[in-house]
Amino acid sequence: MAIVWCSPSPHKSKPKSKVEEHGKEEEEDENVQQLEDCARFYKRLEDCLVKTDRNWRACQNEVKALRECNDAKAKKSTSSSTTAQAKST
Repeated sequence: MAIVWCSPSPHKSKPKSKVEEHGKEEEEDENVQQLEDCARFYKRLEDCLVKTDRNWRACQNEVKALRECNDAKAKKSTSSSTTAQAKST
């Protein structure tokens, strides 16, 4: 039996610094925070996608719930900005 030594791949990227990794984590957190009220639906969708090996068809209930939440949030935002404009005039 022979021992085979593997050399590092010349195409392998260099390790990321802790600053780069931390920045990416903050970016992901900000994206989830932007979802505000819909964050729990987003997390459920992510969990479903992980469980089903990224099978979007199997996660349509979660997709629909997130879409409905985002639509309701958009309507709420539009109506509150319209109300604020009406009060200022």
